[in-house]
Amino acid sequence: MELIVVPRLLAELLGRVDDRLRSELAFAFAEHVLGVCGEALSEAERAAASEYLGTARDLLTGAGSIERLAEAHQVFFATRGDGSSQADRIMWIAKLTVDATCQRALEEHGVRARQHYQPGVLDVAREGQQLVAAWTARSADTGAAASLRRAASWEEARWQLIRLVAAIPVPGAAATGHDPE
Repeated sequence: MELIVVPRLLAELLGRVDDRLRSELAFAFAEHVLGVCGEALSEAERAAASEYLGTARDLLTGAGSIERLAEAHQVFFATRGDGSSQADRIMWIAKLTVDATCQRALEEHGVRARQHYQPGVLDVAREGQQLVAAWTARSADTGAAASLRRAASWEEARWQLIRLVAAIPVPGAAATGHDPE
């Protein structure tokens, strides 16, 4: 019997989907983490992260502008602290997602400095798994924390995999006009 390792399967399948779907999934993964860990955030932090993600998504769909994203970028970083608090670490998923989907546009318009490395949806997925794991185990004693972290990370990877599979079109559905829903 072969063991299916959910995070490994998720990584393999994410490498097979197109850029548009990768972007959609990055946003879905980040929004899920913000929902799961949301009580760690103040209303201002939650609003800044949501606005940052929303304006990035709008830019990709043609409904937004780089100027709006630049404004959301400034608000996001003015709201987020120095990275030392739990809320700051949770908010990082929004920054990582915007980098995975819009980093080059932000660089081209001088909003941020050029970086050699651009993260991808797999980076967002892994960060999400780690954040949910840490959040779940935050108040557990040392003995139970490792087990809770492992289970929460697995569950987040499973949620991500289910979301990915649900988003993949049925092979040949577009050619036959068949809508699976």
